[in-house]
Amino acid sequence: MKKYWFLFSLLVLWISACRQDEEIISPVTNNAAFEDGFFIINEGGFTNNNASIDFYEYATDSLHKDLYLTQNQEQLGDIFQSAYKVGSDYYLTINNSGKIIQTDSLLNKVSSIDNLSSPRYMAFYEDKAFISDLYADLVHVADLTSNTVVNSIQMDSWTEGIITKDSFVIVCLPQEDEIRLIHAPTETIVDTLSITGSPSAILSDQDGYLWVLGSGNYQGTILPSLSKIDIQNGKLNILFSEPMNGVTGYFPSICYNPLANEIYIALGQSIYMQNTTLNGLDLALLFNSDAVNIYGLNFNPNHNEILISDAIDYAQQGIIFRYDLDGNKLSSFKAGLIPNGFLIH
Repeated sequence: MKKYWFLFSLLVLWISACRQDEEIISPVTNNAAFEDGFFIINEGGFTNNNASIDFYEYATDSLHKDLYLTQNQEQLGDIFQSAYKVGSDYYLTINNSGKIIQTDSLLNKVSSIDNLSSPRYMAFYEDKAFISDLYADLVHVADLTSNTVVNSIQMDSWTEGIITKDSFVIVCLPQEDEIRLIHAPTETIVDTLSITGSPSAILSDQDGYLWVLGSGNYQGTILPSLSKIDIQNGKLNILFSEPMNGVTGYFPSICYNPLANEIYIALGQSIYMQNTTLNGLDLALLFNSDAVNIYGLNFNPNHNEILISDAIDYAQQGIIFRYDLDGNKLSSFKAGLIPNGFLIH
């Protein structure tokens, strides 16, 4: 009898230990469920129509799985690329499905922007969205009051990272080694700046400077780069642009910590820090992660922690890691198929 009681006790302890990985699959009925946590963008397999969105909730240390399917009884689509919150609504770019889905605050579908080629990222100005595209050499301009494409700004090649700064939209052209400055009210290109390293991601710091990450290439023959840019009198100006030592077989990721004026960059499995007050490259190793293949990186200012999505081999459920700024692993758990990023709530 004691033997069975001992085994039962072990089972109870095992179940208790697993509760931090608790997965919830049920409809969301109020906004309180999204008050403190982050969304996980699960890209899904190419042509498999199995993209999904999860939400990690800090208060209960639980994961709300496949929320869009649960709320709408339909699949999200093929290759979930990026997500945004505008007012109380969300915009979800579904790359290989050629659409952007608009939902309400509970992820119930409201409308969609359809018939796009291969939407990647979005930048917002007033009631317009500027949308980069992988297979069309242009930037789409959509009217968010009608969710229709009203203009296309022609480019010389495909477009990637895109951001709004004041009355301008800045977009990356990796193939051209360029970024371009668009005057948002008139939807016209007003300046072009050459940057080596295949510029692919862009963010803005709290002092108004732009930081551009060049992704380099997978083979390592093109080094990744980091550039600091400002806009003066409608012109793009380089404060510095320098190559970084990349890791062959990996693409870098970037995020910003406004609490400390720091940028974090993933190179291989390691996270580096760049102080945004400096006008020169000065990367310092922050920590080495346990991730196999870092595919997404973000900073959550609400909890002062770094989030990492690990795609592993791009063929299975990925792993989410939470680290503090000293490199201590706070937790890790499985997400959906090929997680590529986050939306901090």
